[in-house]
Amino acid sequence: MNVFFRWIDNLGIRSKVSFTPFLLSVTLSVFVAYGTWVFTENSEAVQGLMGYQERVDAMTDFLLESSATRGELYRLTSFAAASTDAGAVARETTKVKQRIDALEAQGRAMGQAARDGGVEPPVVEAGLDGIKAFAKKALDIIDLVETDPAMALTLMAQTEKAYLDAQTRLEAIHARIDSLNHAQGKGLQSSLLSTRGLFLGLGALALGLGFLLSVIVSWRISTPLRALTQVLDRLARQDYDVTVPCQAQKDETGIMARALQVLHQSLRDAERLSAEKTAAQAAQQERARRIDSLAGSFESTVARVLESVGGAARDLTLTARDMAAVADEANAKAQTVARAANTASTNVQTAASAAEEMSASIREISAQVSHSTQIAGHAVTEARQTNTIVQGLAAAAQKIGDVLGLITQIAGQTNLLALNATIEAARAGDAGKGFAVVAGEVKSLAGQTARATDEIAAQITAIQDSTAHAVEAIGRIGEVITQINDISTGIAASIQQQGEATTEISHGVQHAATGTLEVSRTISQVTETAATTGHAAEKVMGAADGLSHQAETLRHEVERFIFALKNA
Repeated sequence: MNVFFRWIDNLGIRSKVSFTPFLLSVTLSVFVAYGTWVFTENSEAVQGLMGYQERVDAMTDFLLESSATRGELYRLTSFAAASTDAGAVARETTKVKQRIDALEAQGRAMGQAARDGGVEPPVVEAGLDGIKAFAKKALDIIDLVETDPAMALTLMAQTEKAYLDAQTRLEAIHARIDSLNHAQGKGLQSSLLSTRGLFLGLGALALGLGFLLSVIVSWRISTPLRALTQVLDRLARQDYDVTVPCQAQKDETGIMARALQVLHQSLRDAERLSAEKTAAQAAQQERARRIDSLAGSFESTVARVLESVGGAARDLTLTARDMAAVADEANAKAQTVARAANTASTNVQTAASAAEEMSASIREISAQVSHSTQIAGHAVTEARQTNTIVQGLAAAAQKIGDVLGLITQIAGQTNLLALNATIEAARAGDAGKGFAVVAGEVKSLAGQTARATDEIAAQITAIQDSTAHAVEAIGRIGEVITQINDISTGIAASIQQQGEATTEISHGVQHAATGTLEVSRTISQVTETAATTGHAAEKVMGAADGLSHQAETLRHEVERFIFALKNA
C-alpha cells in the first residue's frame, strides 16, 4: 500500500486528477468491449431464436397450408361430383395438383429447416413421410375425380385419415421446434440475467473503486497542499522553525515543496542577514562612537601637542632673537674693544715717540685697559648668558624633537586607524564606500603629517647643529674674552710697574703694543664669532618660523581630518 501511495504521490497533479477518470474510462471500455461481445453472442442466440420462431411460423403456415389443401381437395371432389362442366372441373383439378406439388416442396423445405433447427431427423422424416402419404392419397383422389367423382368423394375418408396422420406428425415437429425455441429462449434469458448481474456487479465495483481512488487521490493532493499552506502561514508569521514536507515527491507538490524550502531558506538567510545587518549597524555605530571618541582624544592631544610646539617655536623665536641681540651686543662691544685697542696702540706709539707724554699715555692706557677689563668682564658675563640661552635653545629643540616623536607616534596611530577603517569599510561593502574615502583621506593626512614631522625634525636637527656650533663659538668667545681680561690685567700690572721701572718703558711699551695687537686680533675673532652667532640666530629664527608654520599647517590638517572623520 505504501508503494502505491508513493507511486500516487510521485504522479503529477494532472495525472492524479486524470487517473480516476482514466481508470473509469478503461473500465467503461472493458465494459463496452465485454458488452459488445455479449451482445454479439446474444445476438447470435437471438438470431437463432428468431430462426426458431421463423421455423415455428413456417410450420404453422405449413399446417395451415396443408389444411387449406385438404379443404381444396374436399371442394374439388364436391364440385366434380356436382358439376357437369368438365372444363371447370379440369381447371380446378389442375390448381389442386399444383397446390399439392407446392405443399410437397414446402414440406421438404420445412423438413430441412427443422433439421437445421435441431429437430431430430427421425421426427422430421416421420413428418415428411406423413406429408408424402397425404399427397399420394390426394393425388389418387384427384385422378379418381377425373373418372369417378362420386367414388373420389367416397374415398376422401382415407385421404382424411392420411391427412390426420400427417398432421399428427407435423404437430410433433412443431412441438419439438417450439420446445427447442423455448429452451433457447430460457438460455438466452438466463445469459442475459447473468450478464446483467455481472454488469451491475462490475459497475458497482468500478464505481466503488473510482470513488475510493477519487478519495485517495484527493486526499493525497489536499493533504500535502494543506501541509504546505500551514508552512506558508507560519512563514508569513515569520516563524521559520518549520520543516517543509513533501520535498521527496516528484509531482507539482514536490516542486512547490522544494521551492517553498528555497523560500524558507531564503527567508531564514534574510532574517540572519537582517540580524547581521542590525549587528553591523550597531557595531558601525559603536565604531563611529569610538571614532568620535578617538577623534576627540586625538584632537585634544594634537591640540596640546600643537600648543606645545607653538610655545616651543615661540620660545625658540624669542631665544633666537635674544641670541641675535646678544650677538649684536657682543659685536658692538667687540668693536668698542677694537677701538680701545687701536687707541691703546696709538698711545703706545705716542709713548714711544714722546716720553713726556708717557705718564699721560700710561694713565690713558690704564683707563682704557680698565675700561677694556670692564668690557671684557661684561663680555664674559654676556657670553655665559648667551651660552645659557643657547643651551636652553638646545633643550627646547630637544623638547621639540620629543614633541615631534609624539606627533610621529600619533601619525602612526592615525595611519593604523585609517587602515582599520579601510578594512571595516571593505567589510561594510557599498555602505562603507564613503567611509573608505574618508579613511583614505585620513591615511593621506597621516602621511602628510609624517612628512611634515620629518621636515620639522630636519629643521630641528639643523637648529641643534647650529646651536652646538653657537655653543662652541660662544665658548671660544668666552675664552678669548678671558684672555682679553688676563691681558688687560697684565697691562694694568705693567702700568703699575711703570713707576717702579722707567727703564723698562720701551719694553713695556713694546709689550703693550704686542698686547694691543693681540687684543685687536682677539677682538676680530670675537667680531667674527658674534657674526656667526647672529647668522645662527637668524637660522634658528627661520627654523622657528618654519616650525610655527608647519605647526599651524598641521593644526589645520588635523582640524580638516577631524571634521571629515566626524562627518563620514
